[in-house]
Amino acid sequence: MSLLFTAVQLGLAVAVCVLVVGRARVLLYRAPLGTREFLAALRAALADGDRERADELAEAGRPAWVAEIARAALSADSEPGAVDELLAEQHYEAGKGLVALRGLASVSSALGFLGAIAQLIWLLGGDHGLLGLAAGRAESLAAGRALLAIALGVTVSGVAFVALGVLRRAARELIQDTRRVALELTGADDLMPPVASPDPPR
Repeated sequence: MSLLFTAVQLGLAVAVCVLVVGRARVLLYRAPLGTREFLAALRAALADGDRERADELAEAGRPAWVAEIARAALSADSEPGAVDELLAEQHYEAGKGLVALRGLASVSSALGFLGAIAQLIWLLGGDHGLLGLAAGRAESLAAGRALLAIALGVTVSGVAFVALGVLRRAARELIQDTRRVALELTGADDLMPPVASPDPPR
């Protein structure tokens, strides 16, 4: 039973790591761009009437999300509503996996304490075979396993919750930046309204 709990906890740890790395790669490295500088360069190009330069800036900034929005807003081939549709897709992408990460964090901490309880039940369960021949051996083993279960659970949960906070903040900033660029380039006031917390789809 102890090995099973440990294996499950290690599996959760791997799942958390994979999810955090995958989301961080998108939200912290692939999607962001210096929005202020990007918008300033776009404004300058458009103010000079240099549409080609503006298109080049949008293309060069991809796959950053604000550059994708700029490209959709500036493209003559874009269909009506293309910018709003892209905003919706990016909003979905921003929150993807965050609910799952929160769930894994909660499960990990609960599993750690369940592991400790399981060790207490084992200790009070009666005959421990050869371990019972050495005074205090069963108690020492149960305590060590319980501490390991709690330590793994709390550590994985803590890492997941810290990562969740960082990723949520990054997602919120990305949503705000993309909407800002869309408003700047389209002048529309009926785009997707800003969302306080990006916790879209599970």
